[in-house]
Amino acid sequence: MQLIRQVLNEKVWERVVNCPTELMKRARSLKDKAPVKAAVTAQIAVAIAIVTEAPVRAANLAAIRLDENLIKPGGFETPYLLVFPHYDVKNRVELTLSSMTT
Repeated sequence: MQLIRQVLNEKVWERVVNCPTELMKRARSLKDKAPVKAAVTAQIAVAIAIVTEAPVRAANLAAIRLDENLIKPGGFETPYLLVFPHYDVKNRVELTLSSMTT
């Protein structure tokens, strides 16, 4: 609880929420020099962005697959949906989260 209180501090939370943008900038700058490092950095950015918007267990976060769990049903220019079928969720109730940012 002490850690949660620290993170929920307005200044700390602002840094957490802005972290994905900064990490993606770093990933883009690394893509030609160190593509593996760029890809890992981008994955971390996406994971942080997801957990700041969605109540996802670590196991589900680690298992996310593009076009299976993270989808854009309306096409390229539309927001993401994060979908976990009932068999992938601890309480066995399908979880669908919309309005994930692009």
